[in-house]
Amino acid sequence: MNRKGFSLVELMISVVVLGIVMAAVVTMMINSDKAKRKNESLIEAQQQGSAAMEMLVRDIRSAGYEVATLNEQPIIAYAMPFEIIFNTNLNPFPDSLGLKQPRAYDPGISPLCPNYTIGATFTGGAETYRYTLDSNHDGIFGVADRIDDAVELRTRNPDDYVLIRQTYGRMDDNTNNVYPNRNFDIALVRGPVAADDQDIIPMFQYWYRDVVSNVLVLWGDTDGDEVLTGVERLFANPPQNILMSIEMITITVTTETRIPVDRNQYRRVVVSTTTNLANVPNTKAKYGITGKLKDESGGGIAGGKVYLSTGSIQTSNGSGDYTFAVENGIYVVTPEKLINSGSYFYVLKNPQDSSVTVADADAPNVDFRYQSISSGDMRDVGGKVYNDSIVPIGVTPGVPPAPDTDERGITGVVVAVKGKPTIADSTILNISTTTDALGDYRFTLPQGIYTITEIDSPGYYSTTPNIVVDTLGATDNLNVNFGDSRAGMGTINIKVWNDADKDSTLDTGEPGLGNVFCMVVNTNNGDLAGSGRTDANGDLVINLPGDSLYTVMEIDPDSMISTCGLFRAIGSTSWSVASTLNQVDSLFVPKDSTRYVMFGDVVGYVAIPLGQTERVLSMILPDLREYREPPGDRNNPLSYSADPDIVLGTVNTTGAVSNLLVWYNRYQSSATPASALFPTAFDSSANLTTDITALAGGDINSHLGSTTEDVICGLKENVGAFNISVGRTHDGGLTGANFNRDKGLMRDAVLNYATSTPVSNTSVLALGTGNLTPTTLTTLRLDFAAGTKVADNEGRVEIWKSNSATNNPPTFTLDTVIATAGGGTPLGEVRALLLMDVVDSTGTLGSDLPNNYQDLIIATKTGSFPTYTGQLVIYRRAGLNKRFIHQATYNISDGYINALGTYRSRGTSFPNDIICGLRTNGSTVDDYKGRLSLWYNNNDGTFGSTGAPNVSRVTEGEVLCLSANNLNIDYMIDVAVGLKFGEYTGGTRFYYNTSGSLALAGSDPSGGKYTGEVVTIRSKTLRPYTTKVDVVVGERFLSGGVGYGRVIIYHHKY
Repeated sequence: MNRKGFSLVELMISVVVLGIVMAAVVTMMINSDKAKRKNESLIEAQQQGSAAMEMLVRDIRSAGYEVATLNEQPIIAYAMPFEIIFNTNLNPFPDSLGLKQPRAYDPGISPLCPNYTIGATFTGGAETYRYTLDSNHDGIFGVADRIDDAVELRTRNPDDYVLIRQTYGRMDDNTNNVYPNRNFDIALVRGPVAADDQDIIPMFQYWYRDVVSNVLVLWGDTDGDEVLTGVERLFANPPQNILMSIEMITITVTTETRIPVDRNQYRRVVVSTTTNLANVPNTKAKYGITGKLKDESGGGIAGGKVYLSTGSIQTSNGSGDYTFAVENGIYVVTPEKLINSGSYFYVLKNPQDSSVTVADADAPNVDFRYQSISSGDMRDVGGKVYNDSIVPIGVTPGVPPAPDTDERGITGVVVAVKGKPTIADSTILNISTTTDALGDYRFTLPQGIYTITEIDSPGYYSTTPNIVVDTLGATDNLNVNFGDSRAGMGTINIKVWNDADKDSTLDTGEPGLGNVFCMVVNTNNGDLAGSGRTDANGDLVINLPGDSLYTVMEIDPDSMISTCGLFRAIGSTSWSVASTLNQVDSLFVPKDSTRYVMFGDVVGYVAIPLGQTERVLSMILPDLREYREPPGDRNNPLSYSADPDIVLGTVNTTGAVSNLLVWYNRYQSSATPASALFPTAFDSSANLTTDITALAGGDINSHLGSTTEDVICGLKENVGAFNISVGRTHDGGLTGANFNRDKGLMRDAVLNYATSTPVSNTSVLALGTGNLTPTTLTTLRLDFAAGTKVADNEGRVEIWKSNSATNNPPTFTLDTVIATAGGGTPLGEVRALLLMDVVDSTGTLGSDLPNNYQDLIIATKTGSFPTYTGQLVIYRRAGLNKRFIHQATYNISDGYINALGTYRSRGTSFPNDIICGLRTNGSTVDDYKGRLSLWYNNNDGTFGSTGAPNVSRVTEGEVLCLSANNLNIDYMIDVAVGLKFGEYTGGTRFYYNTSGSLALAGSDPSGGKYTGEVVTIRSKTLRPYTTKVDVVVGERFLSGGVGYGRVIIYHHKY
């Protein structure tokens, strides 16, 4: 029989491919939007710094000009790290028609200059200038000066100050008020957080002439290294003899972005220069920045463009040389990345750009190295942008886009190419062009992987993907066509509002939410049709081709969760509720019509920080079942008992720190506020003498009817006798007034163990508990599994068996050591492990229902920078009376897994899938990149799609930890993620998922308030009266240059 149509396999492959394309497009759009905001913020910070530096240098270099030194009028009157007072005759300049106002400062009239105390009145025209952060004129620099200016109130950066310029001099009206407004705002700068803040370089550093050695000495430089560090930066105002000897001043302006960028951090810009004094005003010396564009043999390259951060452009001469004439300052020199000289092309190798500081001297030898390529070895990427007007319109599966015979090209369309050439993979080429009169475009490029992007012309809409990624090989050119259409237009009108009363209805007084990112994709092919951010009223209008089905999505804003997705049926004025909270599926948009969509959001979580601790390493939320709150004192109030507590493990640098900490949950009733659940300071602690790198909970006495959870600690390699410590929690007892007084106290009895590999080089990085060894008992015991790091990229998993069904507490013996990932391949260092039923005992199904035997899921690291690699390894439990058998290993070629979770991502009728949090390869060892990967359980003993995850999302940083749970109000399982952006910097992100997928981006539940490195994360219902899930994180952060830890609880408010 002649069969037509597509098979189910073909359809499934198409869906997967379209999903991947959609994810890539969305990721690119989000990253592009973030990059735009980052660049705008960074440019603004650079401009602020440049503006401040220009005025500071102009004025300070003229300090002392026409000062009446014979009358002892000081040149520098006050010299502090962030304030300078000096005298100079800048206004008017010159005083050629006699002594004009302003004249020298008069201490007998107002206003008075703070911090300038003199008893004499000087003749002459040298007025007084004060640069300071003291905007309220009290003479003291403090926090009050940080929030008293309109400009300061408009910045989100809490450490931004307005740099103030004040001028004092006797005027004809018998005041010192030179300008009507006393404060002249110069720029927003980064100031010190407190009076003892040593992090920021002083804005002013003073060099004075030592009368003994006759050399210039830096004031405050106690160690004589000519650099101010630490407490040296907190120098006091010099005595009079030093003030009179100051000859040179180093000016350093530090600015930061007004909003967080670079993974939720404020990007810092530092500009510095040094100037001498008593110069004629308004003249500036010029210096040269010079260098050469060189090929691999050292020869010069002519005709290459070189760009300066000021906007200047130079072209290299016949010898490859270039020159910029500049004043003192900091500049960035950026060369052209691909130079066409006719017979040869040149690709930039290194450096990509160069920061140059010009300080009273030329800056030579700013050179750039290129790799030459013969023109014959270059390849073309080209094609046509055409008016796709003849049926079939769009893409035919399996057929590259191409115009039909009568479809004309479209002129003037912007096409861009971006990618890394193979010969210089640290260089990213980013080139754009416009189509010619026939709609054609062409790029000549070296071999590499490139992304070709078309930007639709006004009035046109894409019928083919706007973004194509392909490899340009050694012999083939690439032909990439783009189809556009003037088909009838439709409109989607999107509204996002604050659904404060959570009734899924836009009520009077409920405001719109601005700056919320929304996108629209074509339901049939997954192409991005439009995207944008809502305006201040929460509105966004997207125009797109009509007579098509679209899916409309909202990315929840930080600290908020969705309450509903709404849409209007065609011809209706009433609202229908979408099946997904932040997504409206299959919305048909006819030509010349408007469809309406709304999304309601509400503040989802409130963040409550607990007390400061040592740096965090591990955490669990066990139910210690305490009878008294807290246990140990019969006079303490009775506990609710069945509520999760917090146990935290931290570093122990000295060996003398109590680093196992517990906070007992104070829940009493539904009236207990979230802020009262836990005290700020921990309730009790224990010293395990070394870092606690892993924690696990479970009742080791469950066979005796116990209900308290015990705590197992995994330790860092150490010189002691053990690296595993099992602590029994007190099960209660005693009578009378002391009844159960001590129930819930940790480590009532302790058992310590050493791993099979030496304690001195073995760290226990992961722990899990369960019934893991062969048994014939009807009452299950609690065994535990320990994942270790024996050496870099090498580890083990050890299964420890509970020995006794009667002893209290039971002892443990080592039962099994797993050292391979199957087939003799060594197991990498174990970064995470998880015990969950994901395979049946025969290895052919996705679960062991109804027995639910726990299988062993292992995440490892097998490769180091610059090529991180890892493994996802599954060992199945072969039966109640059997041990673990290797089931599968999936190699990770571009990263390693730090965190694991399981949940039914596709619904309760499917088996548990596996979610992984990774660190992926970056450009440097400090480039913390990451990814979330979701591996479907195929219900046949395998996972993923042909050895790869089914869904992946690039994250803002390295994923250190994750927890899967229901974080909003729908029935889907979401993922809470802990990220690292740098040492002590990172954040928490909630991914609100849809069925079988991962959210396109994460939402910050703190709204940007907490930006520490999140090392551990757990989710649980902390208040028994509600089913809402709370999230607890342990983060590391910097305070005053010192690293600390803290626990932050995100309480579900909905």
